[in-house]
Amino acid sequence: MTPERYQRVKELFHSALERTPEERPAFLAEACGDDTALLAKVEALVAANEQPGSFMDAPAYAVAAEMLTENSTGALVGQSIGHYQVLALLGSGGMGDVYLARDTRLGRKVALKLLPDYLTDDESRIRRFKQEARAASALNHPNVLTIYEIERAGGRHFIATEFVEGETLRQRLKGGRLRPCEALDVAAQIASALSKAHQAGIVHRDIKPENVMLDAEGRVKVLDFGLAKYTQPFGGGAADDANTESVHTVPGMLMGTTAYMSPEQARGVAVDARTDVWSLGVVLYEMLAGRAPFVGQTPSDVLAAILEREPEPLVGEDSGAADALQRIVRKALQKDREKRYQTSRDFALDLESLRRELEAEAGSGTVGSVETAAREFPAASARAGRNKVASVLVLGAVLLLAAAAIVGTWAWRPSKPLAVGTTLPPPVAAPERTLVYSILVQKYRDGRPFESPFRLGGEINFEKDYRVRLNLSSPQDGHLYILNEGPEEQGRPSPYVILFPSPTANEGQSRLGAGRQVQVPERSWLQFDAERGTEKVWLVWSAESVPALEALKAYANPRDRGLVGDPGLNDAAGDFLLTHQSPGPAAVRDEDKKEVVLTSNGAILTHLLRLEHH
Repeated sequence: MTPERYQRVKELFHSALERTPEERPAFLAEACGDDTALLAKVEALVAANEQPGSFMDAPAYAVAAEMLTENSTGALVGQSIGHYQVLALLGSGGMGDVYLARDTRLGRKVALKLLPDYLTDDESRIRRFKQEARAASALNHPNVLTIYEIERAGGRHFIATEFVEGETLRQRLKGGRLRPCEALDVAAQIASALSKAHQAGIVHRDIKPENVMLDAEGRVKVLDFGLAKYTQPFGGGAADDANTESVHTVPGMLMGTTAYMSPEQARGVAVDARTDVWSLGVVLYEMLAGRAPFVGQTPSDVLAAILEREPEPLVGEDSGAADALQRIVRKALQKDREKRYQTSRDFALDLESLRRELEAEAGSGTVGSVETAAREFPAASARAGRNKVASVLVLGAVLLLAAAAIVGTWAWRPSKPLAVGTTLPPPVAAPERTLVYSILVQKYRDGRPFESPFRLGGEINFEKDYRVRLNLSSPQDGHLYILNEGPEEQGRPSPYVILFPSPTANEGQSRLGAGRQVQVPERSWLQFDAERGTEKVWLVWSAESVPALEALKAYANPRDRGLVGDPGLNDAAGDFLLTHQSPGPAAVRDEDKKEVVLTSNGAILTHLLRLEHH
């Protein structure tokens, strides 16, 4: 099979999988025309793909074993490549063949991805093959497939990665659409991985169900960075070096899988991290609805739908759940990328926030049909939805930074708004953290206090002249950290401002005794400005001190005003919050006491407050 023929078969195979079984015959008949051999080949691959399989039998691993046999790659089983013994053929894709192998040095199973023989003389393919490895290896994240080695042995280029036992999201979707909480969890994990990639200056450009692995515990692994593109990362680092060998595309070149392409990809123009936001929005829609949002008889029809049509709305019996899901999906699938989520981190936060909300409602019994709402998504009549107005805010906090009445203003950076039985012996209960908070609100008119302060249990949409103070306590000992997250700007990670501990609060120490109450700020108020928006405030309540956050206390001074100036420390704080945001705590609002009680299993409780104002 020639490389051109191989590529054509692969493209038709993927396009066929994007259609329902009923749509495939007509599509393939039109696409293959009089080429009966081509039709037979693609039909055979589709049939093989429908058989039960295991790890990596899709995308970079999706063109099935029959094609590989024709390329004589299956003969490698039983052979050794470097210090890897090849055990079995797992699958293949346009950028390489994938095998299960054993690392004879460390005695572990690995996935071995080899560049096909007929591409070893193609320098551009070799560069892209290496680019995939460098793109993934530059990332250290639990939701990104770990790269062990990039090497060449016996004339073969290969990448050794961790071996994940599980199934692709595509395989999972063959069993039907996902429950809404499950879909939100999967999407949030993907978004978390993408956020890490985007901070490193890497755009995946091919997010789709075939490129997502689910293991037995529900953990997600994002695969196949073969089409990854480097943009300018924040702070330099590994991506800078890799950039010298990255594969650059030019206007008019289409890169990606048709049904998941963003409008800018479909038009062949330059892309950035927001193209991954779109593709993840398509995947989320498909997980909830059981079908793709943009379909057509041919790839050209699909591209036209992406550019010109809106997807059918997600609707269900429970309007609250359906509307909340619809708002998130609609924002991710804005054709104008300036109106989408501007970062995958913001996308992840909304996904995780809604997931926790639905789980809490379902657990309390207040919503009886949360799951039904999303199971009934095969579209019906459109439901009118509200797009939240994207807004930018600046929140200034006037704080007394020293006992000697030194007053400093802490500038809060803008944020983009938008989300039991018993056995013998008795089981050991998992550790649980509890944090109680309320918000004290003071109205101001013409720069002066107006009326008496009032207390809130939870958040409201604050007026611009309101000023607020956080009250926090816990029945436990622990370490408290409060940070304000600013927006990502021009691809740079969000900056953080440390609000607690500070020199005027708890003597600059994070540790609080059981029952100790603190106010933040202790002697002043957090002040909103005239612009409408949403401010993100992170609460972290840990049984032990957190080194990544302890290091930020040095910036709680009049000169820095809390703004973390060290990019490494800033990134470490962001990584900590990203990896500890899920699962979030349960939140119970006590209307009588005007407070919210947060509880979370484990030694660390992490909660995001969203303070909206207009």
